[in-house]
Amino acid sequence: MSATSVIIPAYNAAQKLDRTLNAVLSNASVLEAIVVDDCSADATADVAAAWAARTPRVRLIRQPANGGAGVARTTGLHAAIGHYLYFLDADDLLLPGAIDTATQAIAQSGVDVLAFRYGLVDNAHSPVRPMQPIDTNIWSMLCGSAPFRTMSLDEGGRILTTVNYPWNKIIDAGLYRSNGLCFSGTRVHNDVYAHWHIYLHARRIGLLNQHLINHVEASGSAQLSHNFTRQRFDIFQALDEVEALFAARPDLRARHYVWFLAFKLDILNWISLNLQPGLHAEFLTRVEQNLAVYGDDDYLAAYLQDKQTAVLSLYLRHDAAGLLPAPRAAA
Repeated sequence: MSATSVIIPAYNAAQKLDRTLNAVLSNASVLEAIVVDDCSADATADVAAAWAARTPRVRLIRQPANGGAGVARTTGLHAAIGHYLYFLDADDLLLPGAIDTATQAIAQSGVDVLAFRYGLVDNAHSPVRPMQPIDTNIWSMLCGSAPFRTMSLDEGGRILTTVNYPWNKIIDAGLYRSNGLCFSGTRVHNDVYAHWHIYLHARRIGLLNQHLINHVEASGSAQLSHNFTRQRFDIFQALDEVEALFAARPDLRARHYVWFLAFKLDILNWISLNLQPGLHAEFLTRVEQNLAVYGDDDYLAAYLQDKQTAVLSLYLRHDAAGLLPAPRAAA
């Protein structure tokens, strides 16, 4: 059954789009592949248009202005008509049958979101590395050697602290259309809000203990993940957007805010270590401002769940310079 809409934000992806669309359309469960061209300077739109002319399973949407991957994903989300939604980066490498496997698993289990394992590569021909260490540890904790697990967020809240990737999960379109899922308009960290929105609104979560995709981590400063200029301050907008989610749901805040604190500690430490040295003082000020919302009730609830996270977050609120590392570039 064709049931899944695959949303592919694409910017200057002409050389890789044929490979990606071939891989996507080899899955019988794919109803449509929506390529959202983000005002590419190359022939990305032409490649997608040629596919769309050959098959109704490919749709091309041209963005009116370059807005980044988050805006492009939201555009595709609003246009999609499938029962399930899957967000794929244009250069990532699906394993054979990956979308069919994920679609079958979410359909049979009835969960709202299904996450699966991934690998990391430098390019299409390089060796495959394991998942990020934090993800490897959490998968071992929550899933162990079981091929599949379903759980509620109360049973497996640590899933919230996995790296905020959009391409290692498939979601129920109806639920997330109805509750207003979107991606951030920031240039970097545009998938943070969506990650937290997806899991915080999920009634049941599925973990498929199977490696289905290799994510390309290109080396060099051109990739956004290597950008530690002022643009990295986008993290504070992303964190504020998630704070608004918790503010609207006090019940979720009491039970799961501790995992958001753990996420903050991890990502702010990473940014601090890699940021351009000239920006560090301002960054520390912004960190303390962001943690100002961490109140007494939050501390008490977090302390009962994870004492270390609760205490370190309190230190971070009052003395970011004493807790976060200096940039490596300054050493």
